[in-house]
Amino acid sequence: MKNAFRLTCLAIGLCFTALPAQAIDFKPYAGAGAGTFVIDAGLGSDNVFGYYGVLGADLHEYYGFELRIGNIGDTVGSQAQIYVPPDGGDFPPFLVTTPVEAGIDYFIAYLFKAQYPVVENLRIYGVIGATTMKATLTFAGGTASDVSTTFSFGGGVDYRVAPQWLVALDGTVYANSADTDNPAKFDGLDVWGFTGMVKYEF
Repeated sequence: MKNAFRLTCLAIGLCFTALPAQAIDFKPYAGAGAGTFVIDAGLGSDNVFGYYGVLGADLHEYYGFELRIGNIGDTVGSQAQIYVPPDGGDFPPFLVTTPVEAGIDYFIAYLFKAQYPVVENLRIYGVIGATTMKATLTFAGGTASDVSTTFSFGGGVDYRVAPQWLVALDGTVYANSADTDNPAKFDGLDVWGFTGMVKYEF
């Protein structure tokens, strides 16, 4: 978690030093996004529906910040390797592959956004930052949960359909840390999102 936070701060600092010194043009906005999320528990992925709220601000024509808070549904087709502990010395510990139900109870993504106007009303953008999420893994014989913060990155395109309204298509890797060898202490999941957004500028 510390490394993800430090990397995010470094990336934001480098972006600011690379941008020209101009007056900040603060434009706050709010919105919502929804679409398909790919969740991988370590040995198999599944597509599920997810949604989130968006709060953000453009500080300049070329950069801004964005906060996303949302929920992602449970998978039905994931698999993971489950650690089976020793039985009082009768057999050694081993890994078994088993179906699991993986879901994200909540996620909070903190993203720095760099953007560039391609033509009038159309922009491309990239995001970099971190995501805190609570993941729950349900398997035969138990349930495990984990709260972690991971490095996040992605990008997309948005289009202004009215003076204060924008629509966007977004692809973001929220987490890329699938490791479920021990369900009692699983490190995380791979979580990729492909969503549409609607945003309103104040």
